[in-house]
Amino acid sequence: MLLKKLVIGKTVESALYALLTDSLFLNTRIEPPLFFKKLEVSLLGFETEAPAWSRLNFMLGLLGKRLSPDENTSPRLVDNEIKFMSSGRLQRHRFEECIVFDPTGIVLENKLKETKAHTYTVVDDFELSSLGKKYSYLEPYESKEEFAEEIHFYVSPRVDGANFVTDCAMVSTLTQEQLNSFDYSDSIAKFIVLRHLTNLGVYGIFMNNYKNGTPKYRKPKVKHVKRVVIPLDNSTYQDSEHVKLKKMSIQEVLDECSPKR
Repeated sequence: MLLKKLVIGKTVESALYALLTDSLFLNTRIEPPLFFKKLEVSLLGFETEAPAWSRLNFMLGLLGKRLSPDENTSPRLVDNEIKFMSSGRLQRHRFEECIVFDPTGIVLENKLKETKAHTYTVVDDFELSSLGKKYSYLEPYESKEEFAEEIHFYVSPRVDGANFVTDCAMVSTLTQEQLNSFDYSDSIAKFIVLRHLTNLGVYGIFMNNYKNGTPKYRKPKVKHVKRVVIPLDNSTYQDSEHVKLKKMSIQEVLDECSPKR
């Protein structure tokens, strides 16, 4: 099949660009969208990434413009052709132009401008209990540090009928060396969550008072559930005749694709 235009990516920006340019979209996202990640501008009536991503992919699917390679497969771009496995079968498509928003996990022939080490977006998920009372909302945590950049509290469907905070997720950006270091492990992440809870005044379950009259608490329970590690290719590549690389914000996509007066 000869395609006029192919867009490859795993972000809201790439899916939006594919939709607005009437392109086929190759979705390379393997991780779930972050429910707490806010969009720079409101899109399709949504303020956060997860529902906007879902709606864009639904629309692309209805239009027959969405491709999804199998997990643990690396799409390969050779000249003006892409090859990848989908549902266990080899797919091959030729195109006139391909726009790559994120080269992570893609085998490119494009020449390198600059080689940079991969970094990893790390999401640590925790279950919370024994907070002392049921909190409908807890203030997120933000830092300029690479480890524990953000902590977001949420209500998990694992607790039937819950309308109070049950879990939290911590986001970090780490190098390979940091990933292998105990100083950046989920055990240390747990202590950071506990410290933030204390700073918010969440001390746990009240037990009794010490002899001096100060209250005694049983600390909140913070259980690490899983760690999701998402690689990011930070190298930059030269454009070729058929394959171009873009990095655009939502607003830049809207501006480029809006009708010119």
